[in-house]
Amino acid sequence: MEQPRATKTVPGDQGPHDRENPLEARPGDAALRDGSTVRIRSMHADDRNGLVAFFEALSEDSRRRRFFNAPRHLEGPLLDHLLDVDHDISIALVAERDTVIIGVGRANRLPGTHDSTSAEVAFAVRDDLQGLGIGTLLLEGLASRARVVGITRFVAVTQADNGSMIRVFRDAGYRATITHEPDDASIIDISFAIEEDDASRAARRARERSATGASLRPLLHPRTVAVIGASAKSQTPGRRVVQELLANGFTGTIFPVNPRAESIENLPAYASIADVTGPVDLAVIAVPAESVIAVARQCADAGVRSLLVLSAGFAETGPEGRTRQDELVRTVRSSGMRLIGPNCLGVVTTDAHVRMHAVFTDLEVLPGTIGLMSQSGAVAIAIAGLATERGVGLSSLVSVGNKADVSGNDLIEYWDQDDGTTVIALYLESFGNPRKFARLAREVSRHKPIIAIKAARSVAGSRAAASHTGALMAEDSTVDALFEQAGVLRVDEPSELLNLAFAIDHLPLPKGRRVAIVGNAGGLAILTADAIAREGLLLADLQPQTVEALRAFAPPNAALSNPVDLTANVAIGSLEEAIRLVIDDPGVDAVVVVHVSVREGAHLEVIGLFDRPGPGVGKPVIIVFGTTPRFARAATPGGPD
Repeated sequence: MEQPRATKTVPGDQGPHDRENPLEARPGDAALRDGSTVRIRSMHADDRNGLVAFFEALSEDSRRRRFFNAPRHLEGPLLDHLLDVDHDISIALVAERDTVIIGVGRANRLPGTHDSTSAEVAFAVRDDLQGLGIGTLLLEGLASRARVVGITRFVAVTQADNGSMIRVFRDAGYRATITHEPDDASIIDISFAIEEDDASRAARRARERSATGASLRPLLHPRTVAVIGASAKSQTPGRRVVQELLANGFTGTIFPVNPRAESIENLPAYASIADVTGPVDLAVIAVPAESVIAVARQCADAGVRSLLVLSAGFAETGPEGRTRQDELVRTVRSSGMRLIGPNCLGVVTTDAHVRMHAVFTDLEVLPGTIGLMSQSGAVAIAIAGLATERGVGLSSLVSVGNKADVSGNDLIEYWDQDDGTTVIALYLESFGNPRKFARLAREVSRHKPIIAIKAARSVAGSRAAASHTGALMAEDSTVDALFEQAGVLRVDEPSELLNLAFAIDHLPLPKGRRVAIVGNAGGLAILTADAIAREGLLLADLQPQTVEALRAFAPPNAALSNPVDLTANVAIGSLEEAIRLVIDDPGVDAVVVVHVSVREGAHLEVIGLFDRPGPGVGKPVIIVFGTTPRFARAATPGGPD
């Protein structure tokens, strides 16, 4: 039958794309082209009634393209045939949403024996849901299972006017051969190898990226936000969210939901989400944990696209909370929504077209290009406060809490496509799917740096994380190896994360590993040299002409090899000349300026050295202050720092 182009991804940390055992009947959730989700699973005998209902809902044209001249009512031998699945001669999958079958795919080995390596494939999708990518999800699921049992080629027989079905095969990266039936030009035979190659993998990854972006857009760039639990009391989380949305100039429409209030913050209140007119991109849920699932179901019935659950009382509290969280996830995924949380602070997007502060605390966040994900709301507040204090801006801040659905993997993929994000910063307490994290981070870090704090390094820390966000322990040496393999830069503290993110975001990348140190503090220079060696970098050998030029004005007791120590009382003019000579040395790829202020305001003079044009543009320079103010400052020679 007719099938349009498709997109695919795996939301959260689970799904059909992680195929340790492709024949296992484990359901998987996948995102579609419009950002909604669908569940793909194996067909089983209990699907008889659902299959009949699905078939009867198909249009006459869809039945013609899929089944040729099949009757409208599915029964008898044809129904029995479709339900006969042994995962070898016959493989069948269904796509469902809210337990309703919306798509069916099947592959039958030809000519029906165990030694054949070809199978006939066919699939059908409910008419009103065509165009979202369900056909490709079914096709790829069938292919992955077929490869395990030795099937190497799919064939299909369809109507010649079924061009959309052909596009599904080609969009999946398969090179299809098409021939016409010799006795009937209206029928075509399609054949293609299902072995994965670079083309099919590239096509799949492109669809995954596109679908992830579409599925997270209602969460990070909503046009309409409903706040469920927006109390009339001023300090309750729901009321605070409404206040923050208004205070920071949210550009969309806000719908407070409270059955006992006529208005909240001068906005008309609605008794329930069902009473809100028009589409709702994001529902912020701030009600007691025991009421969250019922509210989520109401949101599903109302067609809400995504949820942000602030409420605590889920997996972080123990087995009962874990059961409640699992039920919440089933509710969300069965209805095609996405979820951030539960047990989280919220989401901030600084894009001028959005300006969304969906958080329940007064949180100042400057606009910028760093995407920050935190598994802890308190750490998110700390990092955001530190960033604002230092003038560092964020593109978005996402507190994921228990990571029941949307995870760091999803956000890495989203920020990879976001032109407004240039650096990705993560605070992690656990990994849901380390293998997927490694694959994504390795791809993304080649062009967008990823910096991470992995907490819970000790047994005691892991125990605390388990009661905080339900996080599971991972060996710290394993985490180090994972980050190194994936190209992730690991730091230990929020200040390090911000320093590194700011430097990467504002400075050019060094062309090599050779670093020069120049300043007025010998002890601090030694510590810096040790740090450079620990990171696998090299102390640069200064050119003889650079050393001679330094000797012309340096104090008699200065050290002029690398590190260059000009002693504590060096004049600012001499320090400036030394920095520029070292920057211009062709054997230097990066420069660290170390400075201890021996008089008030001296650090401002050092910063001022980089506020005017000069040589050395194109090399990164980091200034490290050993006295007040106690922070590292990044600067670009020849322009503003």
